[in-house]
Amino acid sequence: MVRLQSPYSDVAARLCVRQSPQHGLDVYVALLGDGQIICRSYNNCSVNIRFGDGEQQSFSATDAADGSSNIIFVTNAQRFVTGVKGAPVTRIQLTFYQAGVQVVEFNTSGLEWPRPST
Repeated sequence: MVRLQSPYSDVAARLCVRQSPQHGLDVYVALLGDGQIICRSYNNCSVNIRFGDGEQQSFSATDAADGSSNIIFVTNAQRFVTGVKGAPVTRIQLTFYQAGVQVVEFNTSGLEWPRPST
């Protein structure tokens, strides 16, 4: 849960790893509601990520191509996937509009990538 200040209310966040024919491998964090993640690629945006009990790592990140401020993309998706495999929890430090820096925790146990075919 992300604790946001007025005019926003607290909101959940989603961590997504996706493979698409159009965009290739992507990793992104999206707020499931209103709120703004402060991450502008022209400011050399980076986020700190900790996989399980491992060391904190810095990843470059970028905002959405359409200008949406409730989503950021982790730039090196393959490095992220390598780190997240086998990590029961993944913590991502993000900066939010009028709510400062917060660590968002995601349950990543059981992640299989690439996904098994059905």
